[in-house]
Amino acid sequence: MKGAMAQFRLHDWNDVRLIIACAEHRSFAAAAIAMGVDQTTVSRRISNMEAAIGRPLFTRRKSGATPTPAGEALLERARAMAAWPATSKAPCRG
Repeated sequence: MKGAMAQFRLHDWNDVRLIIACAEHRSFAAAAIAMGVDQTTVSRRISNMEAAIGRPLFTRRKSGATPTPAGEALLERARAMAAWPATSKAPCRG
């Protein structure tokens, strides 16, 4: 990954969940339903991430959306973030 993609950080947990949902459902509409938000919200958030990165994250077609190579790279990071609580052995103490 080069440039903006290498420096892009997923700071919002909802964006992490959104990237995963879009990839798993292969559809912005289905991801929106799964997340309980409007499709316009999904499209806007994906577009905002694409603008920040400078590359498309998904190829959009009438039949659905599939991750681009940049989308796959971000998806890998999102899945690692989502899995971290389950795989972390560090104790949480107050």
